[in-house]
Amino acid sequence: MRSLFLDKSPLRERGGTIRALFVVDGLDISKFDDIDIDLVIDTAGSAKEAMERLEGAFYDVVISEHAMPCIDGIAFLKMVRARDPDIPFVLLMDGGEEAISEALKGGAEYSLKGRDGGIIFRDLAHRIRDALNKRRVWASLLELDERYWSLLLSLRGMAFTSTIDFVPTSICGDVEEITGYTEEEIISCDPRWDQIIHPDDLARLKPEIKVAGSARTHVSENEYRIIRKDGDVRWIHELVQIVCKAPGFPHKVEGVLYDVTARKRAELALKDSDSRFQELADLLPLTVFELDMTGRITLTNQKGLEVFGYSSEEIRQGLTIFDVILPDDLDELVDDFQLALSGICPVYELLMKRRDGSTFPALVYTAPIIRDGHPMGLRGAVVD
Repeated sequence: MRSLFLDKSPLRERGGTIRALFVVDGLDISKFDDIDIDLVIDTAGSAKEAMERLEGAFYDVVISEHAMPCIDGIAFLKMVRARDPDIPFVLLMDGGEEAISEALKGGAEYSLKGRDGGIIFRDLAHRIRDALNKRRVWASLLELDERYWSLLLSLRGMAFTSTIDFVPTSICGDVEEITGYTEEEIISCDPRWDQIIHPDDLARLKPEIKVAGSARTHVSENEYRIIRKDGDVRWIHELVQIVCKAPGFPHKVEGVLYDVTARKRAELALKDSDSRFQELADLLPLTVFELDMTGRITLTNQKGLEVFGYSSEEIRQGLTIFDVILPDDLDELVDDFQLALSGICPVYELLMKRRDGSTFPALVYTAPIIRDGHPMGLRGAVVD
Protein backbone atom coordinates (compact mmCIF):
# COMPACT_ATOMS: atom_id res chain seq x y z
CA MET A 1 0.00 0.00 0.00
CA ARG A 2 1.38 3.42 -0.94
CA SER A 3 1.73 5.68 2.11
CA LEU A 4 -0.58 8.69 2.16
CA PHE A 5 1.80 10.33 4.60
CA LEU A 6 4.80 9.94 2.27
CA ASP A 7 2.81 11.19 -0.70
CA LYS A 8 1.24 14.25 0.89
CA SER A 9 3.11 15.38 3.98
CA PRO A 10 4.70 18.84 3.76
CA LEU A 11 6.99 17.61 6.53
CA ARG A 12 9.02 15.68 4.01
CA GLU A 13 10.77 19.03 4.03
CA ARG A 14 11.90 20.35 7.41
CA GLY A 15 9.90 23.08 9.04
CA GLY A 16 6.28 24.12 8.62
CA THR A 17 3.15 23.83 10.73
CA ILE A 18 2.30 20.36 12.06
CA ARG A 19 -1.32 19.34 11.65
CA ALA A 20 -2.18 16.96 14.49
CA LEU A 21 -5.24 14.83 15.22
CA PHE A 22 -5.73 14.22 18.97
CA VAL A 23 -7.97 11.36 20.07
CA VAL A 24 -8.07 12.54 23.66
CA ASP A 25 -11.01 13.36 25.90
CA GLY A 26 -10.92 16.87 27.41
CA LEU A 27 -7.63 18.07 25.85
CA ASP A 28 -6.47 21.50 27.07
CA ILE A 29 -4.92 22.94 23.88
CA SER A 30 -3.57 26.00 25.74
CA LYS A 31 -0.95 23.79 27.40
CA PHE A 32 0.97 23.76 24.11
CA ASP A 33 1.39 27.56 24.09
CA ASP A 34 4.65 27.51 26.06
CA ILE A 35 6.22 24.67 24.07
CA ASP A 36 8.34 25.25 20.98
CA ILE A 37 6.23 23.24 18.53
CA ASP A 38 3.92 24.74 15.91
CA LEU A 39 0.73 22.65 15.99
CA VAL A 40 -2.66 23.00 14.34
CA ILE A 41 -4.87 20.70 16.40
CA ASP A 42 -8.06 18.81 15.56
CA THR A 43 -9.68 16.57 18.16
CA ALA A 44 -11.84 13.44 18.07
CA GLY A 45 -13.68 11.88 20.98
CA SER A 46 -13.33 8.25 19.86
CA ALA A 47 -11.43 5.95 17.50
CA LYS A 48 -14.49 5.77 15.23
CA GLU A 49 -14.71 9.55 14.95
CA ALA A 50 -10.95 9.76 14.36
CA MET A 51 -11.13 7.28 11.46
CA GLU A 52 -13.88 9.40 9.88
CA ARG A 53 -11.67 12.50 10.20
CA LEU A 54 -8.72 10.66 8.65
CA GLU A 55 -10.88 9.75 5.66
CA GLY A 56 -11.76 13.41 5.05
CA ALA A 57 -8.54 15.28 5.87
CA PHE A 58 -4.75 14.94 5.97
CA TYR A 59 -2.79 14.97 9.24
CA ASP A 60 0.96 14.95 9.87
CA VAL A 61 0.63 13.03 13.15
CA VAL A 62 -2.00 11.19 15.20
CA ILE A 63 -1.92 11.29 19.02
CA SER A 64 -4.22 8.91 20.86
CA GLU A 65 -5.05 7.80 24.38
CA HIS A 66 -4.21 4.17 25.04
CA ALA A 67 -7.16 3.57 27.37
CA MET A 68 -10.36 4.33 25.43
CA PRO A 69 -13.85 2.80 25.60
CA CYS A 70 -14.94 0.31 22.91
CA ILE A 71 -11.75 0.54 20.81
CA ASP A 72 -8.49 0.98 22.74
CA GLY A 73 -5.37 2.74 21.49
CA ILE A 74 -3.61 -0.41 20.22
CA ALA A 75 -6.65 -1.50 18.22
CA PHE A 76 -6.98 2.04 16.87
CA LEU A 77 -3.29 2.04 15.91
CA LYS A 78 -3.83 -1.16 13.89
CA MET A 79 -6.83 0.40 12.14
CA VAL A 80 -4.75 3.46 11.22
CA ARG A 81 -1.86 1.31 10.01
CA ALA A 82 -4.22 -0.68 7.76
CA ARG A 83 -5.21 2.59 6.13
CA ASP A 84 -1.77 4.24 6.08
CA PRO A 85 1.33 2.32 7.25
CA ASP A 86 3.56 5.39 7.55
CA ILE A 87 1.69 8.19 9.30
CA PRO A 88 3.46 9.16 12.56
CA PHE A 89 1.52 7.96 15.61
CA VAL A 90 2.01 8.67 19.34
CA LEU A 91 0.22 6.75 22.10
CA LEU A 92 -0.42 8.36 25.51
CA MET A 93 0.12 5.62 28.09
CA ASP A 94 0.19 4.98 31.84
CA GLY A 95 2.88 2.32 31.39
CA GLY A 96 2.96 -1.45 31.04
CA GLU A 97 5.68 -3.33 29.15
CA GLU A 98 3.25 -5.38 27.05
CA ALA A 99 1.35 -2.30 25.84
CA ILE A 100 4.59 -0.43 25.09
CA SER A 101 5.87 -3.45 23.14
CA GLU A 102 2.65 -3.56 21.09
CA ALA A 103 2.96 0.16 20.36
CA LEU A 104 6.55 -0.22 19.15
CA LYS A 105 5.62 -3.21 16.98
CA GLY A 106 3.04 -0.99 15.30
CA GLY A 107 5.70 1.62 14.57
CA ALA A 108 4.32 4.11 17.13
CA GLU A 109 6.04 6.40 19.61
CA TYR A 110 4.70 6.51 23.16
CA SER A 111 4.52 9.22 25.81
CA LEU A 112 4.05 8.22 29.45
CA LYS A 113 1.58 10.20 31.54
CA GLY A 114 2.39 11.83 34.85
CA ARG A 115 1.50 10.42 38.27
CA ASP A 116 -1.72 12.42 38.21
CA GLY A 117 -2.70 10.80 34.90
CA GLY A 118 -2.19 14.03 32.98
CA ILE A 119 -0.24 14.60 29.79
CA ILE A 120 3.40 15.66 30.18
CA PHE A 121 3.30 18.19 27.35
CA ARG A 122 7.05 18.74 26.96
CA ASP A 123 7.63 14.99 26.66
CA LEU A 124 4.75 14.70 24.21
CA ALA A 125 6.21 17.50 22.06
CA HIS A 126 9.55 15.65 22.05
CA ARG A 127 7.82 12.38 21.01
CA ILE A 128 5.96 14.13 18.20
CA ARG A 129 9.23 15.55 16.86
CA ASP A 130 10.87 12.11 17.10
CA ALA A 131 8.02 10.44 15.21
CA LEU A 132 8.12 13.05 12.47
CA ASN A 133 11.92 12.95 12.16
CA LYS A 134 11.92 9.15 11.82
CA ARG A 135 9.34 9.34 9.03
CA ARG A 136 11.32 12.06 7.25
CA VAL A 137 14.34 9.75 7.28
CA TRP A 138 12.18 6.81 6.11
CA ALA A 139 10.77 8.89 3.26
CA SER A 140 14.29 9.87 2.19
CA LEU A 141 15.38 6.23 2.27
CA LEU A 142 12.44 5.19 0.11
CA GLU A 143 13.36 7.83 -2.47
CA LEU A 144 16.97 6.68 -2.34
CA ASP A 145 15.82 3.06 -2.67
CA GLU A 146 13.89 3.87 -5.84
CA ARG A 147 16.92 5.64 -7.33
CA TYR A 148 19.14 2.77 -6.20
CA TRP A 149 17.08 0.13 -8.03
CA SER A 150 16.99 2.30 -11.16
CA LEU A 151 20.75 2.65 -11.00
CA LEU A 152 21.14 -1.09 -10.45
CA LEU A 153 19.40 -1.83 -13.73
CA SER A 154 22.15 0.09 -15.56
CA LEU A 155 25.03 -1.72 -13.81
CA ARG A 156 26.46 -5.20 -14.20
CA GLY A 157 25.56 -6.93 -10.96
CA MET A 158 22.86 -8.84 -9.18
CA ALA A 159 20.34 -7.84 -6.52
CA PHE A 160 18.60 -10.10 -4.06
CA THR A 161 16.17 -10.24 -1.18
CA SER A 162 16.06 -12.96 1.45
CA THR A 163 14.48 -13.93 4.73
CA ILE A 164 16.16 -12.81 7.92
CA ASP A 165 17.87 -16.25 7.88
CA PHE A 166 19.36 -15.49 4.44
CA VAL A 167 17.14 -17.88 2.48
CA PRO A 168 16.76 -16.15 -0.93
CA THR A 169 13.28 -14.97 -1.91
CA SER A 170 14.16 -13.10 -5.12
CA ILE A 171 17.20 -12.47 -7.29
CA CYS A 172 17.77 -10.59 -10.54
CA GLY A 173 20.52 -9.21 -12.72
CA ASP A 174 23.58 -10.88 -14.23
CA VAL A 175 23.21 -13.97 -12.05
CA GLU A 176 24.35 -16.62 -14.50
CA GLU A 177 27.13 -14.47 -15.96
CA ILE A 178 28.63 -13.86 -12.50
CA THR A 179 28.02 -17.24 -10.81
CA GLY A 180 27.52 -19.70 -13.66
CA TYR A 181 24.26 -20.78 -12.00
CA THR A 182 20.73 -19.91 -13.12
CA GLU A 183 18.38 -17.75 -11.05
CA GLU A 184 16.26 -20.85 -10.39
CA GLU A 185 19.25 -22.77 -9.00
CA ILE A 186 20.15 -19.92 -6.63
CA ILE A 187 16.55 -19.40 -5.47
CA SER A 188 16.12 -23.13 -4.79
CA CYS A 189 19.41 -23.14 -2.79
CA ASP A 190 20.98 -25.62 -5.20
CA PRO A 191 23.68 -24.78 -4.24
CA ARG A 192 23.34 -22.56 -1.16
CA TRP A 193 25.23 -19.27 -1.33
CA ASP A 194 27.61 -20.32 1.46
CA GLN A 195 28.58 -23.28 -0.74
CA ILE A 196 29.55 -20.87 -3.53
CA ILE A 197 31.74 -18.66 -1.33
CA HIS A 198 35.43 -19.58 -1.46
CA PRO A 199 36.18 -21.69 1.68
CA ASP A 200 39.16 -19.49 2.60
CA ASP A 201 36.83 -16.45 2.75
CA LEU A 202 33.80 -18.18 4.32
CA ALA A 203 35.54 -18.58 7.68
CA ARG A 204 36.15 -14.82 7.76
CA LEU A 205 32.55 -13.99 6.82
CA LYS A 206 30.71 -16.42 9.15
CA PRO A 207 30.86 -14.22 12.31
CA GLU A 208 29.40 -11.24 10.43
CA ILE A 209 26.67 -13.40 8.87
CA LYS A 210 25.71 -14.54 12.35
CA VAL A 211 25.59 -10.98 13.67
CA ALA A 212 23.59 -9.78 10.64
CA GLY A 213 20.98 -12.52 11.06
CA SER A 214 20.27 -11.58 14.67
CA ALA A 215 20.67 -7.79 14.48
CA ARG A 216 17.85 -5.31 14.75
CA THR A 217 19.58 -3.13 12.23
CA HIS A 218 22.64 -3.95 10.20
CA VAL A 219 24.45 -2.69 7.13
CA SER A 220 27.58 -4.43 5.87
CA GLU A 221 29.99 -4.19 2.97
CA ASN A 222 32.37 -7.01 2.07
CA GLU A 223 34.61 -8.29 -0.69
CA TYR A 224 35.18 -12.01 -1.08
CA ARG A 225 35.69 -14.72 -3.67
CA ILE A 226 33.13 -17.13 -5.10
CA ILE A 227 33.69 -20.29 -7.09
CA ARG A 228 31.62 -20.33 -10.28
CA LYS A 229 29.85 -23.43 -11.53
CA ASP A 230 32.68 -23.93 -14.06
CA GLY A 231 35.31 -23.71 -11.29
CA ASP A 232 36.51 -20.21 -12.16
CA VAL A 233 37.13 -17.89 -9.17
CA ARG A 234 35.52 -14.44 -9.14
CA TRP A 235 35.83 -11.53 -6.71
CA ILE A 236 32.51 -10.11 -5.41
CA HIS A 237 31.75 -6.75 -3.79
CA GLU A 238 28.66 -7.15 -1.60
CA LEU A 239 26.38 -4.57 0.06
CA VAL A 240 23.75 -5.91 2.47
CA GLN A 241 21.18 -4.27 4.75
CA ILE A 242 18.62 -5.58 7.21
CA VAL A 243 15.19 -4.04 6.52
CA CYS A 244 12.88 -3.47 9.51
CA LYS A 245 9.07 -3.28 9.48
CA ALA A 246 9.41 -0.78 12.30
CA PRO A 247 12.40 0.39 14.36
CA GLY A 248 13.88 -2.65 16.10
CA PHE A 249 11.86 -5.30 14.22
CA PRO A 250 13.92 -6.92 11.38
CA HIS A 251 11.83 -8.13 8.47
CA LYS A 252 14.04 -9.12 5.54
CA VAL A 253 17.47 -8.77 3.95
CA GLU A 254 18.23 -6.77 0.80
CA GLY A 255 21.54 -6.76 -0.99
CA VAL A 256 23.46 -6.20 -4.17
CA LEU A 257 26.55 -7.94 -5.56
CA TYR A 258 29.04 -6.79 -8.17
CA ASP A 259 31.77 -8.70 -9.97
CA VAL A 260 34.99 -6.77 -9.17
CA THR A 261 37.42 -9.39 -10.42
CA ALA A 262 39.08 -7.05 -12.93
CA ARG A 263 39.64 -4.38 -10.27
CA LYS A 264 41.03 -6.86 -7.75
CA ARG A 265 43.45 -8.23 -10.32
CA ALA A 266 44.60 -4.70 -11.13
CA GLU A 267 45.05 -3.95 -7.41
CA LEU A 268 47.10 -7.12 -6.93
CA ALA A 269 49.23 -6.22 -9.95
CA LEU A 270 49.78 -2.70 -8.57
CA LYS A 271 50.63 -4.11 -5.15
CA ASP A 272 53.16 -6.43 -6.78
CA SER A 273 54.61 -3.48 -8.71
CA ASP A 274 54.85 -1.39 -5.52
CA SER A 275 56.56 -4.29 -3.76
CA ARG A 276 59.15 -4.61 -6.53
CA PHE A 277 59.73 -0.82 -6.46
CA GLN A 278 60.29 -0.97 -2.67
CA GLU A 279 62.73 -3.87 -3.07
CA LEU A 280 64.68 -1.94 -5.70
CA ALA A 281 64.70 1.27 -3.61
CA ASP A 282 66.04 -0.64 -0.60
CA LEU A 283 69.10 -1.65 -2.66
CA LEU A 284 70.08 1.98 -3.36
CA PRO A 285 72.82 3.63 -1.25
CA LEU A 286 70.91 6.94 -0.89
CA THR A 287 67.59 8.03 0.62
CA VAL A 288 64.57 7.61 -1.68
CA PHE A 289 61.12 8.97 -0.75
CA GLU A 290 57.61 9.66 -1.94
CA LEU A 291 55.25 12.37 -0.62
CA ASP A 292 51.51 12.97 -0.98
CA MET A 293 49.97 16.36 -1.78
CA THR A 294 50.18 17.46 1.86
CA GLY A 295 53.87 16.62 2.20
CA ARG A 296 53.27 13.42 4.20
CA ILE A 297 55.95 10.78 3.59
CA THR A 298 54.23 7.76 2.04
CA LEU A 299 57.34 5.78 1.15
CA THR A 300 61.01 5.69 2.05
CA ASN A 301 63.70 3.08 1.64
CA GLN A 302 65.93 1.30 4.16
CA LYS A 303 68.75 3.82 3.67
CA GLY A 304 66.34 6.67 4.51
CA LEU A 305 65.32 4.98 7.76
CA GLU A 306 68.99 4.54 8.71
CA VAL A 307 70.02 8.10 7.82
CA PHE A 308 67.15 9.86 9.58
CA GLY A 309 66.77 7.42 12.50
CA TYR A 310 63.01 6.77 12.13
CA SER A 311 61.19 3.41 12.09
CA SER A 312 58.77 2.24 9.42
CA GLU A 313 55.96 2.50 11.97
CA GLU A 314 56.77 6.17 12.68
CA ILE A 315 56.65 6.87 8.95
CA ARG A 316 53.21 5.22 8.71
CA GLN A 317 51.93 7.30 11.61
CA GLY A 318 52.17 10.48 9.54
CA LEU A 319 55.67 11.96 9.33
CA THR A 320 55.96 14.86 6.85
CA ILE A 321 58.80 16.28 4.82
CA PHE A 322 58.58 19.42 6.97
CA ASP A 323 59.49 17.32 10.05
CA VAL A 324 62.88 16.34 8.56
CA ILE A 325 63.97 19.70 7.12
CA LEU A 326 65.26 22.65 9.12
CA PRO A 327 64.30 25.58 6.88
CA ASP A 328 65.58 29.13 7.07
CA ASP A 329 62.12 30.22 5.95
CA LEU A 330 59.15 27.83 6.36
CA ASP A 331 56.95 29.82 3.96
CA GLU A 332 59.66 29.62 1.30
CA LEU A 333 59.89 25.84 1.83
CA VAL A 334 56.12 25.49 1.33
CA ASP A 335 56.36 27.58 -1.85
CA ASP A 336 59.21 25.35 -3.10
CA PHE A 337 57.05 22.27 -2.43
CA GLN A 338 54.18 23.71 -4.49
CA LEU A 339 56.63 24.69 -7.25
CA ALA A 340 57.94 21.11 -7.42
CA LEU A 341 54.38 19.77 -7.70
CA SER A 342 53.91 21.98 -10.77
CA GLY A 343 56.85 20.26 -12.47
CA ILE A 344 59.54 22.92 -11.90
CA CYS A 345 62.11 20.85 -10.01
CA PRO A 346 65.45 22.51 -9.30
CA VAL A 347 67.97 20.79 -7.04
CA TYR A 348 67.52 22.05 -3.46
CA GLU A 349 70.37 22.37 -0.98
CA LEU A 350 68.71 21.98 2.40
CA LEU A 351 69.60 21.40 6.04
CA MET A 352 68.09 18.05 7.01
CA LYS A 353 67.10 17.06 10.57
CA ARG A 354 67.40 13.57 12.07
CA ARG A 355 65.07 12.09 14.68
CA ASP A 356 67.60 12.84 17.46
CA GLY A 357 67.70 16.53 16.47
CA SER A 358 71.11 16.49 14.78
CA THR A 359 71.37 18.06 11.32
CA PHE A 360 73.29 17.59 8.10
CA PRO A 361 73.37 19.36 4.71
CA ALA A 362 72.04 17.50 1.67
CA LEU A 363 71.02 17.89 -1.95
CA VAL A 364 67.33 17.05 -2.59
CA TYR A 365 66.15 16.00 -6.06
CA THR A 366 62.40 15.82 -6.77
CA ALA A 367 59.91 15.06 -9.55
CA PRO A 368 56.09 15.16 -9.47
CA ILE A 369 54.09 11.91 -9.31
CA ILE A 370 51.55 12.18 -12.14
CA ARG A 371 48.42 10.03 -12.36
CA ASP A 372 45.67 10.54 -14.92
CA GLY A 373 47.33 13.80 -15.93
CA HIS A 374 47.26 15.30 -12.42
CA PRO A 375 50.01 15.66 -9.78
CA MET A 376 49.48 13.33 -6.83
CA GLY A 377 52.64 14.10 -4.88
CA LEU A 378 56.43 14.13 -5.19
CA ARG A 379 59.06 11.44 -5.63
CA GLY A 380 62.69 12.20 -4.85
CA ALA A 381 66.11 11.37 -3.47
CA VAL A 382 68.35 12.86 -0.76
CA VAL A 383 72.13 12.89 -1.30
CA ASP A 384 74.10 13.66 1.86
